[in-house]
Amino acid sequence: MERNASLDHIRIGLTALVVFHHTALVYGGSGSWYWREQPDASNMVLVIFNCINQSFFMGFFFLLAGYFSAAALARKSTNTFLWDRVVRLGLPLLAYYFLLSPFTIALASYADGDSFFSSLSYAWQNKLFGPGPLWFVAALLSMSIGYLLLRRITPKWSISIQSLPPYFALLGVITGLGLVSFSIRIWLPVGEEVLWMQLGYFAPYIFLFAVGVFSHSSHLLERITLQQCKPWFITSFVALLLLGWALTTRWELGGFNGGWNLNALFYALWDPLFSTGVMLGMLWSFRRWAGRASALSRIVARRAYAVFIIHPPVVVFGSALASHLSMGPLVKLIIVGSFGVLSCLALASLLLLVPGVKRVL
Repeated sequence: MERNASLDHIRIGLTALVVFHHTALVYGGSGSWYWREQPDASNMVLVIFNCINQSFFMGFFFLLAGYFSAAALARKSTNTFLWDRVVRLGLPLLAYYFLLSPFTIALASYADGDSFFSSLSYAWQNKLFGPGPLWFVAALLSMSIGYLLLRRITPKWSISIQSLPPYFALLGVITGLGLVSFSIRIWLPVGEEVLWMQLGYFAPYIFLFAVGVFSHSSHLLERITLQQCKPWFITSFVALLLLGWALTTRWELGGFNGGWNLNALFYALWDPLFSTGVMLGMLWSFRRWAGRASALSRIVARRAYAVFIIHPPVVVFGSALASHLSMGPLVKLIIVGSFGVLSCLALASLLLLVPGVKRVL
């Protein structure tokens, strides 16, 4: 299959952003992580950084995953497609769950002054297993199987999204999606997990995966124009201003993460309204200015998936090393995040030398 360089470059950028997103949690961002130098949500700049990232980067991964899943199924048999998903998604998930998860927990304990090997033994004995960031892989495997079953049940039924809907039509869909998220978060607020997944975010994820699947035949993601993006740029800019205002004024209207209150409604609506402009803008701008592959980008793109899988222990290790440096949190974010990306690329290159690993990664 001929690769699309602009989509590869987006995937590279999103993967690097995941590394920096989790590094920001170490220094006062908002979210759960293995080890912190600063308390959770103690740095408002990083809280906003994490909030912006959360709105679009995982949803964008699901959009691209759906897009390429449809392409894969179109050129493979059903059994081949299913086996490929099990190998490329299931095996890394198992490896992280049983190996990298306790290893990363032990590294975090070592950063707090405990013995690494004693902590690792404790993690194994107490079955401190989990998917970590690979909840995405587990969710993607479930969506892929669901898509495959849908195709098996209704082989003659197909949907093809030929063009981007007009602004107000899409605005209505996005608003409805936000209201669905708000309804879910009344009972399952952001931060609460079911099988390691925060279902409060999943309405946009499922929607975007489906959009990716149904837009592949028309190559819609490769045809977004500047004219289509302009009204969404304005929407995203206004939403960004409102986010800063909402977080800094700290409305006394309830928690943003969920429940029956105005803050939760604001955040549920803000999330897809802001992210739509970002994703459309990236699809257009990367095609416009990063539409050609280079030798370096081909190398990095080949390793992006491995970087996503192995980055948690690398970020914990790097942030623990940097904990003794007398620098501000933003400077450490840049240093440790860059260290994480470059180190993961190097480790990924070594992994790809192992026989059989290329088939998985």
